[in-house]
Amino acid sequence: MQGETNLLDDLDDEQIAIAVRKVNDTDIEDLLTAEQNRARFMLTIVDYTDEESNSPMARIEELFPNLPAFQTESEIQTAARK
Repeated sequence: MQGETNLLDDLDDEQIAIAVRKVNDTDIEDLLTAEQNRARFMLTIVDYTDEESNSPMARIEELFPNLPAFQTESEIQTAARK
């Protein structure tokens, strides 16, 4: 914590002491563990979503191997109009 109080120059010594006591009085390890678990959960969701969003395209490419590969959204829209 050395030097961190320099970031709080608008607080007086008593306010800093109160903030430090509040942090020390909490079970910060439990709070950090909860945040880590939430982060792991969100990464799992992102991975699952990524896999699920790629599988329909892979299936389409498997069923229709001769489909042209589109480079831009405008090319897709142009092809859809035909």
